[in-house]
Amino acid sequence: MTAEEDEATKLERMRAQFVERQDAHISKAKTDLATWIDEHYAEPKVNVVIMNALLELAFERFIDLHGEKDALALIGSRFRRTAKKTKPTLQ
Repeated sequence: MTAEEDEATKLERMRAQFVERQDAHISKAKTDLATWIDEHYAEPKVNVVIMNALLELAFERFIDLHGEKDALALIGSRFRRTAKKTKPTLQ
């Protein structure tokens, strides 16, 4: 294995570790948000409002951080990733 391959392997391992940590933080945040929503907004009708509010808030923050075009790409990639994890047979 060359030094270049060693570096590439090291970078890939670091990236995988980062993704693993990020996924753990996302999972915790989702659990905390779901618990909070269930405690404060138990009615299914209100849950739809909360889900829409969370989506709009996420869109607004993505746009603020990345601009409209890049935000749309990021939102699309996150949607596809979530859909793949949720319903892998649809992909």
